[in-house]
Formats: sequence, C-alpha cells, structure tokens
Amino acid sequence: MAEATVPKQVFNSDTKQVQNYSPQNVLVLGSSSQVTSDSGSDSSRPTTSDDQRQGERHYVTSKTLALVNFCSTKAAIPVRLLLMIVEFACSEVQCSLDSYRAQVIDSFALKFDPFDYRHVNKSFQIPKKCNKLFRQVSGRVDESHVKVDDILSLGKIYKKVFCVEDGEEWHLQQQLLPHLDKWFSLVEENQILESSLKADFITLCLHAFGKFRWTGWEDRLRNLCKKCLEHCKSAPDGIKERMFREIGETYRKLGNHTEAEKFFGKARDIHDNCKSPSKDDSHTYQIWRMESARCKIDMGEYQSAHELMKECLQSKAVKNLEEKGELGRPYLRCRMYFEMARSCEKLGEFRDAKQYCNRALEDDN
Repeated sequence: MAEATVPKQVFNSDTKQVQNYSPQNVLVLGSSSQVTSDSGSDSSRPTTSDDQRQGERHYVTSKTLALVNFCSTKAAIPVRLLLMIVEFACSEVQCSLDSYRAQVIDSFALKFDPFDYRHVNKSFQIPKKCNKLFRQVSGRVDESHVKVDDILSLGKIYKKVFCVEDGEEWHLQQQLLPHLDKWFSLVEENQILESSLKADFITLCLHAFGKFRWTGWEDRLRNLCKKCLEHCKSAPDGIKERMFREIGETYRKLGNHTEAEKFFGKARDIHDNCKSPSKDDSHTYQIWRMESARCKIDMGEYQSAHELMKECLQSKAVKNLEEKGELGRPYLRCRMYFEMARSCEKLGEFRDAKQYCNRALEDDN
C-alpha cells in the first residue's frame, strides 16, 4: 500500500487558523495574492517529512533563513514579510506547520509566535545569532547558484507587495523599502540580468521610493530611472506610458523640472497616438494631467496647472469614478481634488480651494 502523503498546512489570516494547503486557500496575506515558487516540477523539488531526525533543520526553516539573509540588518523585519517567505518555502515541499514552526521561532529568537494572527502586524530585528545560521545555510550547496536563485525568489515576494495600486499595501511597502533597497544592491553586485526584472515591478518600485523617500532615495531613484529607460525600448505602450510618467514625477521630486517636463511630454505623445480609449475616457490620461499639473505648480505656472486639473475633473473618466463611490478609486480622486485645491490656492481662489480640500478629505475617509 502506498504511503499516505502528509498534508501541507499553512496559517490562513482570513479564518485565523491553520488549514490544509491547496493553491486556492494559501492566504497568508489575508487576500487572494499568493506567492509560490516555480523552481521546477514536483519531482525535482525537495521533499521533507514531519518525522525528521531531532536537531535536523527543516527545509522550510533553511529556505526562510536563506531569503531573510538578503534583508537589511539595519531595519526591522515585518512579520508579514516573514510569513510570505515561509509561504514561498512551503510551496516547494509537503509539510505541516508544526514541523517547522518551533524552528523558525527559535532561529530568529522571537518572543512571540509569528504564525498567530494577533501578531501579524509586528516587526522584529534580526538577532546576531542569525549570522552563524546564515553562513550555515549559504554553504549547504553551491553558494553562487543558490545566491542568485534566492535573490530572485525574494524578488518575486517583493513583486507581490509593490505591484498594487491606490495604497492597498502602502504601510507594508514603507516598511519594506530598506529591504528592497538592499535587494536592488544585491541584484547589481551579482550582475543579475536586467531581463530577470519585470518592467512593471521596476516602475512601481520607482514610485514607492519616490513616495516614501527612503534614506539615500535620490541615488536609488536615479538608478531605477536608468533601469526603466532600458526596459522602455521593448515595453508595450501601456507600460511605457507609466514608466515615462513615473520618471517625470521622479525628476520633479529631484527638482529637475526640465527633465520632468520632457518625460511627461513623452507620456502625452503615447496618448496622442492612441486611438482607444479616448483621452476623455482614459483614467491614465487623467493621472497624466494631474501629475503634469503638479509639476506646473512647482514651476509657478499656476494657470496652466489649473486648466489641466479642470479638464481632468470634468472628464468622463473621473465622472464615472465619482458615480461608483467607494468602488471608484477614492484615493486617486482624493489626490486629484487636492491638486485642484493647490492650483486654486495659488491663484487666490481660496473658497474653491477649501471646497476641493473638503472633497479630498471626504474621499479619504
């Protein structure tokens, strides 16, 4: 008789309990997002048993240590990142939560159980004892191969966090910036091919670094702008337009308004050559108007900024969003109302500025 397979178990933050694994119910993040490995067929992946010898490190523990090794030691590790890394490791083996839970907790000298949903928003520092464990894990097989493989694996996890819109994960993104910054440094140090990095991921990382201004953000932004420009050569127009807008917004934040206007112009050219949807129906064109207006205000061109925002808010695209209420991207509308308020204030139209500020606050709540 064939030996029964040990069911894989994971923590589900929606149901607040441990459950058997299936690709449909892995919800460590409490959402439909799932991070899984694609490092080979089932037959080529490592296998583990819950009946491991005492003192032997579990595969999930080793993989978790290998990936955490590439996080920054200067910043706290969010528990949510740890859970995503554990989930990634679990996608490669058949195992139960009890087989590695104690090892993970002990490896990081945690004084709480990260698999308990009540601790999901906590963070922890990497203890010094991990240095020895990191060295042990990195030497388990060919180090150069594992290093690149694990760096790319961690990149897949970051992609799940940063490739979202409208602030869905901004608190976590802000916590992860020092770790993402180290990750990009590792990519550069190990000369990992730029083709391994997806254009949309790089673009949204550029957005996040510009938004939260992590220490040394100017240099990181300039490097990411270069990476975006390299990907622009082969990117489809939709991604290329977003890249040009983000590069333009980056140069605005860096105070180089000439370069900002240049790239906002490149994004506009894509819209000019696009037949569908029309500019009035296009959400991305309204975002272009808003970001261009923001640059105009910085340059002192208040009337031009006001006209751009007026056209933006009167467009069909924005009117449709307003009709949808909470489902109509309220955070985006909030930003648009705020930029309109800024242009009104600069033109001395204080009553209108107050009204748009109030609308921004209403959508923000």
